Amino acid sequence: MLALAATPALGRDVAFDPGMRNPLLPGYFADPSIVRDGDEWFVFATIDPWGADTLGLWRSRNFRDWTFETPNWPTKA
Repeated sequence: MLALAATPALGRDVAFDPGMRNPLLPGYFADPSIVRDGDEWFVFATIDPWGADTLGLWRSRNFRDWTFETPNWPTKA
């Protein structure tokens, strides 16, 4: 595990961009996962077990601007 943390970024040069922002997930969303499908990115997250009954899904084409969407599957309600 320690060796993995010390491994360089596998040859990728990533420049710091002060304008780059992470998507801000409103409310309590845990365990986020990022998935790329073609030219789109998706962030899936679990919900507050004591609060809302929606699932977290955000979509982006540029990894900068994110739109919340309601997935087409049952919620916990």
